[in-house]
Amino acid sequence: MTLPQRSKTQPPPVSTSPTPTPSVTSGTGTSWATVGKSGTVEKNISIAPKKATPRKYVLLNADDQRLDERLARPDKPAMDSLHDRITNRGKVCNDFHLLGVCRTQHCPFSHEPKLTAMEQLALRHKARNKLCSSYDECRDTECYWGHVCPYDPSCTYGVCFFGEMHGIDKRAAKKWFPDGTTEPVAA
Repeated sequence: MTLPQRSKTQPPPVSTSPTPTPSVTSGTGTSWATVGKSGTVEKNISIAPKKATPRKYVLLNADDQRLDERLARPDKPAMDSLHDRITNRGKVCNDFHLLGVCRTQHCPFSHEPKLTAMEQLALRHKARNKLCSSYDECRDTECYWGHVCPYDPSCTYGVCFFGEMHGIDKRAAKKWFPDGTTEPVAA
């Protein structure tokens, strides 16, 4: 077979093969993203709106004193595991394990291995036993320290860190949001 001669000034011939057109199907059919690609893995991408993240807030009583939100109880194995870890390896970093980040350069506390969710809950309970330096005026939604005595009204500690907070009204009256707005708490 002899091919026709082309002059050097003529452009090469152009293929006239048809452009692939995907079928309009739902589910696992061809899509525009997969046309012309063979052996690709199809990915499902949702365009549904994401669920709104709940707004963070601080609970306040009628006198605008900070209250601590009730925590679930950690299970005994998690409490024992955290206690053993602290006893054998030293204290853990509250910021890292409760907030997810430690910004302290050369932090002396343990970051690894990460705590389980139940161990984090046990650590949150432990942290609540220390008084926040802002007392009942704290409006930090990320604060994990205590703002009211966890043992009041039957606290038996002679010198309690929370002594000034004993006897405050522990009924939540409103939610305070970081933008300064408040919302009443349903009774």
